[in-house]
Amino acid sequence: MSNNHSSMPQPIQDLISILQQEREQLEAARQQLQLKQQALVSGAIDQLPPIDRQLSAIGKQCATLSRNREELSRQSGWGQRPLKQIIAELPAQYEPRLTRLREQLTRLARDVEQSNRETRDLLTLSLKWTQDTIAVVRGALNPDPASYNAHGEKQQAKGGHQPTSPDQSTISHSA
Repeated sequence: MSNNHSSMPQPIQDLISILQQEREQLEAARQQLQLKQQALVSGAIDQLPPIDRQLSAIGKQCATLSRNREELSRQSGWGQRPLKQIIAELPAQYEPRLTRLREQLTRLARDVEQSNRETRDLLTLSLKWTQDTIAVVRGALNPDPASYNAHGEKQQAKGGHQPTSPDQSTISHSA
């Protein structure tokens, strides 16, 4: 810790340290999710495993920091109250710094959630494209035999109307 923390009570120093580490981890998660989105969009699938490993490590570190914060809160007598309430109960001189950290964490958490939703949507879209492509290829390789007559000509769909050109439509209605 730097010297400007020397007069600060140890639990507050520890809380600030944990919050700063949480902020760093959320910033890293946001950055990794952006890299993952770029890899998905550019088709650089080989980049996904290392990004996923990094995201997993970040998740584990965030879980550890969360447990550390809960333990600090318990040991300091703050209980399981929300951070905003804990900050309000601490000496006033620490409120601006802690509030700023809390707001940064809140904003980063929202950003990470949004990036995660966008990444999920990209993956879903990619899977749908893949499934549709496979269906088209399967249809081309194995056409439905019920769609063709004995002469190999495409038949009209059941209950449907085969699209016709304007000339054919006129001819069929005038006959």
